Amino acid sequence: MRSLLFTLFAVLLFNTAQAGAVNINKADAPTISRELDGVSRPLAQRIVQHRRDHGPFRSAQDLSRVPYVGDALIERNRANILFE
Repeated sequence: MRSLLFTLFAVLLFNTAQAGAVNINKADAPTISRELDGVSRPLAQRIVQHRRDHGPFRSAQDLSRVPYVGDALIERNRANILFE
């Protein structure tokens, strides 16, 4: 029983990896969806398409112009969104 609990804990720990920093103006959709918490692959593709159509993002708040990107998502990831 103890080893089962340890294994379960280890699996949960490794499957809930922390989000990482990502340059939102250079990253591809798979990287954005992998690194930002709550960003699905389709949403990441929308972010990349918006960047192509309208130019680079200058602030985290610029991301709110992308459909389905709300303030809560931006705040959750603000520390990991880079604009270099």
